[in-house]
Amino acid sequence: MGIYIQKKGIIGKEVVPVIRTNYRAISNYFASLKAKPELIRINFKKSEFRKIKKARDIAIKKGLNVDTDAYAKGVLAYKGDSVKIKAKLKGVIGDHWEDDHKWSLKIKLKKSSPNLPKRFSLILPVARNYIHEWIFLKLLALNDIKTPVINFNELNINGESFGIYILEEDYSVDMFNQTSSIVCFDKDYFVQSWKYNIDYDFEVGRGSFEARPISPTEPKVMLKDSILKENLQSAITKLEQLKNKDKKVEEVFDIEKLAKYLAIRAIMGSIEFDPNDNKFYYNPQTLMLEPIGMEVNRTRDGYVEQWWLNNNDRHKEFRNLFFSSDAFQLAFYATLSELCTLEWWNNSMNSISTELENNLAIIYQDNIFFNYDEREFEHNIQYIRHAFDIQEDLVNAYIDEVNDSSIKVEICNIHVLPIHQIHILVGKEKHSFPQQFIRAKTTGHYLTIPKHKYDIDTNIKIQYSIVGSKNKITTEVHPWKRNQVK
Repeated sequence: MGIYIQKKGIIGKEVVPVIRTNYRAISNYFASLKAKPELIRINFKKSEFRKIKKARDIAIKKGLNVDTDAYAKGVLAYKGDSVKIKAKLKGVIGDHWEDDHKWSLKIKLKKSSPNLPKRFSLILPVARNYIHEWIFLKLLALNDIKTPVINFNELNINGESFGIYILEEDYSVDMFNQTSSIVCFDKDYFVQSWKYNIDYDFEVGRGSFEARPISPTEPKVMLKDSILKENLQSAITKLEQLKNKDKKVEEVFDIEKLAKYLAIRAIMGSIEFDPNDNKFYYNPQTLMLEPIGMEVNRTRDGYVEQWWLNNNDRHKEFRNLFFSSDAFQLAFYATLSELCTLEWWNNSMNSISTELENNLAIIYQDNIFFNYDEREFEHNIQYIRHAFDIQEDLVNAYIDEVNDSSIKVEICNIHVLPIHQIHILVGKEKHSFPQQFIRAKTTGHYLTIPKHKYDIDTNIKIQYSIVGSKNKITTEVHPWKRNQVK
């Protein structure tokens, strides 16, 4: 029996995870006893709450929450303040409302409150990756990226506890210090196409990225004021020009902030960078768009997908608006390399450790088996870091042509990242090409140097660096053509 168990690996595969999970649950339980989340109370009349229940029933039947927009009237009490509200079922997909008892809600206040945003959602923790959305937003805020308010609260509806929810501020034109436009690639067409489950409609038809109009948040508010109206038009025009490839990303976005935003998405294990859940703030001072942090959408195991290499087909048309720019790639990969270190991660996490511990304790009150494991992030850092630190040959180079006055060299980048800081070394001579930028996985880049003393035995080398790395790599040039065209 012991030999059988050893051969099958039963202890490692089944027994150890069970012990580890139950041990973690015990630890989480005791941690949860320390938590004291702020309580949100909402009272609905029965007839009003039935509107939300009916919307949820329809969503369950259809598999999507797309056709219901019925708000229920109620009264919300929080931190000694009481305010009338409108509430409706939140979330297109089932992670918000599949549970038999607990569902995400979208809330609008009838009047302003000193303790609450005027629009917010109360979201099931599972729909926001439990603690990971909060960590994502905190890291963004530490790097001067705009983020919504996010808290962990206990929710009570009509005297009954619904457990722990995430309070997440919804988009509004005055959610930041300076009122301004928030725009996005409208996803309504996509959702409408999605509900019919017709692949061509949402892939190349009206639900496709290319077909989407640019949509603003609270257009009625923006159109009432002449300055804000002009501001709105500028934001829409810029994003439309980017979509139509009339402007480059560096002419539309603050690419330093965009680079930080995407670098942190990658480290957090985001599944994608897509047009569906990204909204952008128009900065009236810089006249540029900036990303707003929300919805990191982590992979199931927390390990990052390859969108940061622009290397999968999902939403590639959208990503190409950004990755088609050399200036963006330089900024993004330099920033990704800078942030993608265990030192940066540890320093960042140390700065939020007290809040993190408290919020985890709150989550454990309702989700005792939730496993928070920083090794997932460390895996992403090491996984991404490898692309910057590799020291092997990353180009294939060939003598393409030699004439009486010059030597032409072809360089083929075989790496997953772009290269730059290129030099051609001929004996003791060094010919520099500081402006050259060669994208990942591309061929046919030609550089010409003067011919001095050269024969077939002359040792010619290429020296270069990966964008984002200080390491210099040297590769010998093959003394023949890559492709002899007759």
